[in-house]
Amino acid sequence: MKSILNRLSLIAFALALQGCFSASGFHKIAGSNVGFKNSNEIDYRVDKEVVTGELTVRLVSHRAENCENGRDYHLELNGAIGPDATRAVKLILDSLPKCFRTDASLRGSGTWVFMNSGGGRLVDGIELGRLFRERRIPVSLVKGQICASSCAVAFIGGSQREMEPNTELFFHSPYRFKFNGGISCVDRNDIRILELYFNDMLGNKNGEYAFRRMMDYCSTSDGWVLNKDAARTFGLLGFAN
Repeated sequence: MKSILNRLSLIAFALALQGCFSASGFHKIAGSNVGFKNSNEIDYRVDKEVVTGELTVRLVSHRAENCENGRDYHLELNGAIGPDATRAVKLILDSLPKCFRTDASLRGSGTWVFMNSGGGRLVDGIELGRLFRERRIPVSLVKGQICASSCAVAFIGGSQREMEPNTELFFHSPYRFKFNGGISCVDRNDIRILELYFNDMLGNKNGEYAFRRMMDYCSTSDGWVLNKDAARTFGLLGFAN
């Protein structure tokens, strides 16, 4: 199967950074081991870098004739998903010029979001995932990226969800910290909103299974871990219903 990066209309091609090329000749995706090679025709640059709490949101552009101002865009999320994440992504998306897509496989805005995060607040992951679905935003993980906890919750909201080899989705049951330093697991009946979210994003069959498997793990270090093939097998990758 072709690489995700080779199928994005906004990307000419991507190469793993092996250290034998000048760093100035590449844009490296945040939290990953791959980057986009610059040339005279295509020049990747970071147009904006919003840092809020432990989250960095990069707006990256490159030359593209099919966009109103001659540049196309993608976003890179790197760090904890916090209360400002959804607002920051929404405001950036609202500021982008229109592009006229010719690739029929890109169902949605075509503004891809690359994600690398160890987690964050559950409510913020749900909110970000619903924004992805509302705006029909495709999401992906590329080599070296891990999307855990609330990031994984947000990831399943993408209108198209893809993973490269050597990436990882990590789900675990919501929990609260106790005063003594331990954790208190959240009962399934107390988070009906999360179960409904999984069903909305993945369909009832895949959503129920993924939600149940996630709830099997109440731990700060253990969870339901999926690589690319496992995520596709369980219905977490591909186009949204």
